Amino acid sequence: MAISSDGRRLFATGSDNNEQTPNRRIYAVNIDPADKPSAQGSNERKWHQQIKVIPTLSETEGIAATSDPKKMVFTNGLASVLTIDSNGDQIKLQDDGKGFGVLEIESDDPLNFRAKVDYAPLSLGVATDYFDVNEAVAVTVTQDGKYAFVAIGIIANPLGPNPQLVAATRPIPGSLTNNLALSSDGKYLIASYPTFGLGGSSYVFDVEQMIKAIENPGNYKLDARDRGVDTWGFQASNQRNVTISTLLSVLRPTTKLSKEIGLITLVLVSRMVRNALPLVSVEILKVWRSLLLKIGWN
Repeated sequence: MAISSDGRRLFATGSDNNEQTPNRRIYAVNIDPADKPSAQGSNERKWHQQIKVIPTLSETEGIAATSDPKKMVFTNGLASVLTIDSNGDQIKLQDDGKGFGVLEIESDDPLNFRAKVDYAPLSLGVATDYFDVNEAVAVTVTQDGKYAFVAIGIIANPLGPNPQLVAATRPIPGSLTNNLALSSDGKYLIASYPTFGLGGSSYVFDVEQMIKAIENPGNYKLDARDRGVDTWGFQASNQRNVTISTLLSVLRPTTKLSKEIGLITLVLVSRMVRNALPLVSVEILKVWRSLLLKIGWN
């Protein structure tokens, strides 16, 4: 559930049929104090009542407010496509081609409430490969609306006409991201990573460093011990530019998160890395996939 930034509408994801069709709806409820009935027994403006059900395409989980009271963001998970593996067997692969959604209010009148939904893919490279954002659950948006974070991928221009997943963190083996939130000052992103063994941890990401790595990839430096700028102990005397070999050296599955490349390892789309790396991100994805296959991940 989430409340619009003007405090007038409550939105929730769910299902009308006892989860037989999981969470393919968003419900809108009028909580505008101005519509509170003045007389007992009269509720002409449907205060504290459902005013609309908005259908969605797949299992809708997370929903969050934005600085624009007319727009909410949400996630779709568990969409899949059928394909054939190398053995000729039919298998299901995750398809997050419409994993990120924006709900935009077209009419805010509780007696004639209307909203539309638009979608954007959560894939880097091929929509059905492993390394992108799979089964998106939680979502949040920066106050300026320039970036959205989806467990944990980074979407540029999330509220504009062409939202685009531009980066993702490396996977944490045996774990998944089930929630995230921005600190009240917007400086830190906190994400929870429960494990299959009922354990887990919370990780804190430096939002400024992530955005800096996206917007200025050619300017990012590491020292001889692969420590990033502003990391404790960074030695400017032996700093070097990030290269393709540097990136690939940290693109290996591990349970350790470090401050390499601003606390995260970013895989950037080609238009953002051409002036920093000799190969584009599609080639990086191929190497990443080969590494996963070598250690037995499918």
